[in-house]
Amino acid sequence: MRRTCGRVRKMKQKLRRRYTIDRENRQLAGDEPTVPLGAVRSEVVDPASQGCQPLPALVRQALRESWATPDAAKARAVAEIMAAFFDPGTKPGERIRLVRTLLLADRTQYELDHPELARKGRRRR
Repeated sequence: MRRTCGRVRKMKQKLRRRYTIDRENRQLAGDEPTVPLGAVRSEVVDPASQGCQPLPALVRQALRESWATPDAAKARAVAEIMAAFFDPGTKPGERIRLVRTLLLADRTQYELDHPELARKGRRRR
């Protein structure tokens, strides 16, 4: 009996996955309107939080890959990370990631501002 249930479950998962991909392809092609009716999961995003999400993962990628960033954007990114850090709803694990991102940003900026001192500091370690 268990094997039958497992097969049925796999078939349902496969069918859901195929339906989701087909629906998305039809929406991208314009054949089906993009509405929440009939969606497998809720596709609604809160518009109030959409424009002000902190993006520490994107900031970390920018630091690792040395993206050229204007000074105004740096200040805004740090302000967003600090706002997320001081938000009472932020989980402790996420706060640690935010602090590590800020430390990486600080170290990267120091290395950009003082390349000769940064190289000397790394050799001693």
